[in-house]
Amino acid sequence: MPSVPTERLDALLRALVAEHERLLVIAGEHRAALAGADLPALNSCIIRQNEIVQRISELERERQALTGRAGPGESPVHLSTLTA
Repeated sequence: MPSVPTERLDALLRALVAEHERLLVIAGEHRAALAGADLPALNSCIIRQNEIVQRISELERERQALTGRAGPGESPVHLSTLTA
């Protein structure tokens, strides 16, 4: 397997973690909006969640392309293999 640029992989993984952390924050806001029956806040949460999910999808596609893996059904890739 060809060597993967570790700096780019590191940046992608960090970006994925950051986006998931943002999604977690909004999940709390979403729950509060539901509990308070706050439709404008709920709509805002849904829009922001969708934007984040789209970014996660883009980052994941780039990660898969970088590692040469298509996703589900493929053999797992270990970082030690990629950086060898």
